[in-house]
Amino acid sequence: MGVLIGCMNVKKFTSLLVGVLAMLVILNLIVTSFLFYTVVSVDDRVNDFEEDIRLVTDYLLQNGEVEYNGWSGETVERQSGSIVAYDSEEREGVLVDYRYQPLPGDVIYIDSSNVRIEGDFQDAVRDAQSAVEDSKYEPRNNGLALSMYTPEDWAYVSGGSAGVSIAAHIASTDPQYELNESVVLTGRIGSDGNVVSVNHVEEKANAAGEHGKEAIVVPHGIDPVRTDGIEVVRVETVEEALGYALDEVD
Repeated sequence: MGVLIGCMNVKKFTSLLVGVLAMLVILNLIVTSFLFYTVVSVDDRVNDFEEDIRLVTDYLLQNGEVEYNGWSGETVERQSGSIVAYDSEEREGVLVDYRYQPLPGDVIYIDSSNVRIEGDFQDAVRDAQSAVEDSKYEPRNNGLALSMYTPEDWAYVSGGSAGVSIAAHIASTDPQYELNESVVLTGRIGSDGNVVSVNHVEEKANAAGEHGKEAIVVPHGIDPVRTDGIEVVRVETVEEALGYALDEVD
């Protein structure tokens, strides 16, 4: 009899164990299914958001204006500007014109339909955005859509020297300021908010002077440069650079 009771206890224990394991398997399936659905749902929302951003920025680049509800229907028109750059093939400075469309929020869109936009240039635009946020300027929006008119033989755009120039354009959307069209800027933005040294400043300065610019703002630590007909202004911080690049609106 004792043996029979022991066997029955083992069977009950085994049945209970099987039941618990079955419940764990079912629970695991439920949790896994929920997580999979959640991830897929998030991915779908991200994809929808990216598609919305693409459609909006494509529209802005084509039409050049948009109305923001928070601005009482005020229209913000597409603007233009120029970045002083260096053509590594021709070994000369060049002014690259661009279209600039302010966007709400912190959205950054760079048109890469004509050339490949390298990561360091994208980082320079993000650094410019952060630098303006930390400055005294209060732009209507920090977001931007940027489309550049590069030379036809350019395959890519790289380098961080456009950072301080893009920062000036973002800051110029502060209603109290406007861009000084006679000034160009070159310099990377460091993590501490300083304007960091860049290469080929002399070539860039001469190209800017040939296009009628009166001054070029450059990092303080660069070597002496020989220029003809253009003033070279040395700065240490982004705030100082923006002081030269922007004029107060009367």
